[in-house]
Amino acid sequence: MKRIDFLDGFRGVAILLVLGYHYFSRFANEPIEYYPYGNVLASVPIFELGYNGVYLFFAVSGFVIAMTLSRTANTVEFAVRRFARLWPTMLICSIITYLVLWRWPIFWPQSPINFLPSLTFIDGSMVWGQLSPVLESQ
Repeated sequence: MKRIDFLDGFRGVAILLVLGYHYFSRFANEPIEYYPYGNVLASVPIFELGYNGVYLFFAVSGFVIAMTLSRTANTVEFAVRRFARLWPTMLICSIITYLVLWRWPIFWPQSPINFLPSLTFIDGSMVWGQLSPVLESQ
């Protein structure tokens, strides 16, 4: 099936909104200064409200996932295809994030056990914290 260009455009806009939010606004009022430029751009509306890009991204993704589901033979095939599409990217991004945070622990100190939740797509505070006392104390 051919890709729908305007949906890819909406995804791109959503991603840019979220990136702008995280890069300029998300951590602007924290006690530790994460941004070298301070909070100068934190109140610019497109950055301050950029978290709304998550909602746009999920709305578009829900539509695309429904289209994909209609093209698969069964739910197992669908699950395998989704996992194969998402997990490699999640693994690479998790490794990069872990290594960056491990290199500069002043912001968020890391231990190897913190890497486990990122491999499962499950929020560590919701499930893994219940299974491991080490994760629960993080």
